[in-house]
Amino acid sequence: MAKIAGFEELDVFLTKTARGVLIKTKNDMGNVASAIGRVVVLTTPVGGGPLSPDDPHPGLARGNWQATLNLPASQATSVQDTSGAATVLRIANVARQITVDTSFHLVNRVPYIGLLDRGHSPQAPPGYIRAAVQAGFRVGQLKSAADRRNLLQLAGSR
Repeated sequence: MAKIAGFEELDVFLTKTARGVLIKTKNDMGNVASAIGRVVVLTTPVGGGPLSPDDPHPGLARGNWQATLNLPASQATSVQDTSGAATVLRIANVARQITVDTSFHLVNRVPYIGLLDRGHSPQAPPGYIRAAVQAGFRVGQLKSAADRRNLLQLAGSR
């Protein structure tokens, strides 16, 4: 603990402490948002495989997860991302920009995302989005980067 002699030292100490708390809070918020995005994307059905060979747009639902700050995205995109890697990277880039004054939004605007979440794909169980958000939240709260990577690998392998 710092030894504080007078008001000037107290002011400096409190300013440094507050700045440190804000930086940690921002980093924690970014970690949680990024982890949620990663788990949600990687658990979203891809389509176009042997279970849905007639799907003309494999990876469209996975590629349509859109992260924004302050306002949610309003339209679907044409991004098809079967691996999810590019979408996870886009979400992480937005998550890094979070401040304590911003709100983070993660939305998917493909018209059939609700059907996928209700179990209309053999690739994901009903309610997979809520489960993925909860898993991502737990991952993002972990203190160590190694612990986050281990839990993300488990969540992504489902």
